Amino acid sequence: MLKKDPPPWGSKQTQAVAQLKQLLQNLPPLKIPSTGKIILQTDASDKYWAAILFEEIAGNRHIYAYKSGRFSQAEIHYHSTFKEILAVKYGIKKFEFHLIGHHFLVEMDMSSFPQMLKFKQKQVSHPQLLRWAEWFSKYSFEVKHIPGTKNVLADFLSRPKGPM
Repeated sequence: MLKKDPPPWGSKQTQAVAQLKQLLQNLPPLKIPSTGKIILQTDASDKYWAAILFEEIAGNRHIYAYKSGRFSQAEIHYHSTFKEILAVKYGIKKFEFHLIGHHFLVEMDMSSFPQMLKFKQKQVSHPQLLRWAEWFSKYSFEVKHIPGTKNVLADFLSRPKGPM
C-alpha cells in the first residue's frame, strides 16, 4: 500500500468497523469522580500491566478511568511478583491526580503485597523492594487481596490480543 493509493476497502473492512462500533456502544460509561470511595484494581501478565480506577457510591462501583501498558524489555524478565507490584506503581502514577491526598483501596490478586509494604530495612533482601516500599509510603492506601476470578477487567486489559 502506497501513500498515494487509498487503502483497500471491502466487505471485510466494513464488517470490522460495524463490529467495533457495536463493541464501543456496549462499554460501560465512564463517570466523573465525586466523593465516593476510590478503588484501584490492578493486574499484570507476562508483558503487560493494567489498572482500573473505580469509585464506589452506595455499594455501586462506577469506572472512571482505565489504563494499561507494556513492561519495558528489562521488566519483562522480572519475577511475576515484581510485575504485580509494578502494575500497582504504574496505576498509582497514571492516576496520581485522583489519588494524591486521598485514602484509597488497592485491589489485586497478589496476597503478599501488604506484607512487602511492612518490611523493615534490615529484613529486605532485595534493594528494589526497599525502593518501591519507600515510593509507596507517599500514598495513603489499603491493599485487599481479591481472587483472580473477581479481577476480570484488569486481567482482560493486561492480556491484549493484538499489537500494543
